[in-house]
Amino acid sequence: MLFRSVDNKIAHTQAFEVWAERRGFPMEKDFILKYYGMGNDDIMPALVGDPNLSKELIDIYAQEKEAVYREIYAKTIELVAGARQLFDELKKQGVKLAVASSAPIINVDFVLDATDIRGYFDAITHSGLVKKAKPAPDVFLLAAQMMGLKPEECFVFEDAFAGVAAARAAGMKVGVLTTTFAREQHKDYDILIDDFTQVSLNDIL
Repeated sequence: MLFRSVDNKIAHTQAFEVWAERRGFPMEKDFILKYYGMGNDDIMPALVGDPNLSKELIDIYAQEKEAVYREIYAKTIELVAGARQLFDELKKQGVKLAVASSAPIINVDFVLDATDIRGYFDAITHSGLVKKAKPAPDVFLLAAQMMGLKPEECFVFEDAFAGVAAARAAGMKVGVLTTTFAREQHKDYDILIDDFTQVSLNDIL
């Protein structure tokens, strides 16, 4: 099972706004929602208006923005309601868990350690381990491989359209969290929930 365990939409949005203002790049309202769940390799060229932005500049800009994100999110970070209880239930039943993120490892480590959930996971994948971030299926396929599972044996929880597309491309089932987009905006899912209090292992099975 692959998890989205926190709701960081507001923190990411604020971080992009702060970073863009500091750098002098105009950022249209709701820009980040178009790219939410994708990696900085896709987001930064679109944000600065340069499709040929060099990898070097992408990395510089991304490091700056992610530092702002961690500074902002550190003040409010918390798990999605019911997440820890569901993790406990799944681990007791021997279910393997993984994190598969388009974020850089420094952000993944930040969330895992700030919420004290690292010990639940059998595999952790991130943008630095794959060629393409979501909506490509790479991080999900790598997580399945690391857990010794076939893609069709995996169930993904996602909150972003890019993540859902990546999970489907990987051949996995998908549970959608409505923490980022409203219920009526989601069309492709096997389970639709507002938080993890609304789902159990029986529901997933």
